Amino acid sequence: MHVNIFTYGTLMYDDIWAKVVGGTYRKSPAFVRGYSRKKITNQVYPCIVPGSAQNTVWGALYFDVDAADKIRLDAFEGAYYTGTAVNAFAGRATPTEAFAYVLSEKFSFLAEAEEWDESFFLSNGNKESFISGYQGFKT
Repeated sequence: MHVNIFTYGTLMYDDIWAKVVGGTYRKSPAFVRGYSRKKITNQVYPCIVPGSAQNTVWGALYFDVDAADKIRLDAFEGAYYTGTAVNAFAGRATPTEAFAYVLSEKFSFLAEAEEWDESFFLSNGNKESFISGYQGFKT
């Protein structure tokens, strides 16, 4: 079984993606509608939560991810996230069916009102700190 995976946070970056999965996949910039990307309390990585039809989240779409890497991604994301089918738009009018990790409703209290700031993640050593400190790679 192969699936398309829409990513919107740490997994958009090739170096972090490679620490989680074993395979190499075609990737394209993409967006989904109807979700908001939020900060998570006391973390440098984001979540997405259902939003209004006007909300758009930009990220990266990985194509044809194999089952073994999907299992690795499930473990990386953990219990806080629920796998959800989304329509991702990657440079064409017709959406691509994809899978995204959405913050589970029972953990919605972790999502802050503030949008996640990608530039903050990429500055001040936050990305490097995440890579060196995260224990869930290759689980």
